[in-house]
Amino acid sequence: LEALCRGDNKKISRKNRRPSNTQRAEYRELVARHEAEIRRDPFSWNKESVIVAPFLSNPTRTLKFIRRLESLAVDARRRSTEVADVPQATSASKIPQRSTSARR
Repeated sequence: LEALCRGDNKKISRKNRRPSNTQRAEYRELVARHEAEIRRDPFSWNKESVIVAPFLSNPTRTLKFIRRLESLAVDARRRSTEVADVPQATSASKIPQRSTSARR
């Protein structure tokens, strides 16, 4: 026990850094909720509107979380503009056209 208090055992310190399964599930759920909110309206979402959960009290984790949400927002904005730029197919363009050279 004294060796652990002094930090002599390095294997145990690495194991303790990983969050529990419950904490990881909470984080995934939190990201999924924010992702759904971003996908609903990506252009009105901003990072100031995010309420950080208490388990993300570490500043490094908080910044990583915010950056992840920002990248999701950028991706959602890009996808929504790509969908808007695609021309809609008309019923005339859906009919396959035969070339005259194929009949010969």
